[in-house]
Amino acid sequence: MMRLSSTEENYIKTILSLSDKSKNFDTSTNMIAGKIKTKPPTVTIMLRNLKDKNLITYEKYKKVQLTSEGKHVAYQIVRKHRLWEVFLHDKLKFSWDEVHEIA
Repeated sequence: MMRLSSTEENYIKTILSLSDKSKNFDTSTNMIAGKIKTKPPTVTIMLRNLKDKNLITYEKYKKVQLTSEGKHVAYQIVRKHRLWEVFLHDKLKFSWDEVHEIA
């Protein structure tokens, strides 16, 4: 799996989450900005970066979609997060309501 910053991972997870709720599996800059609680121009900068890494398809003022590689990376991120949650709960005895933020 390629090395991504935690910010890039958060954007990928957000795009996956929003696109899963969409019937045509795409999302918009404004939807991403709303979910991450940042401004659309900031999102645009990150989208260009993720496009350069071939993780999304993106054109200004158009919809955003994960590429097949982007979906693979997104599912790996989510899987890793869930594994950490289970480890924290089962082995370190954190409660389920604590593990998400820590993981």
